[in-house]
Amino acid sequence: MRPCISTIATQDSAVIKMVEQGMGCSILSELVLRGATDHVTLAPIDPPAYREIGAAVARGRKPSPVIRAFLTCLREDVRQSAPNPV
Repeated sequence: MRPCISTIATQDSAVIKMVEQGMGCSILSELVLRGATDHVTLAPIDPPAYREIGAAVARGRKPSPVIRAFLTCLREDVRQSAPNPV
């Protein structure tokens, strides 16, 4: 099967509106769809799809205590919620 892509949008809100208007379907992250499901139906993907994310910090500079604390919290959250622990 090969998708027929006729329109591309870079704004998630525009994609959701296009789906609401019956212009097609899309694959969006759960985070994007939170609170935007009044006029669309969500269908799970089997097997679930995941994407890698990363945190960027300035090269050559020691992260501040706040940034270090944030990165520690982020790593712990990922360990607890990731399907394949990191």
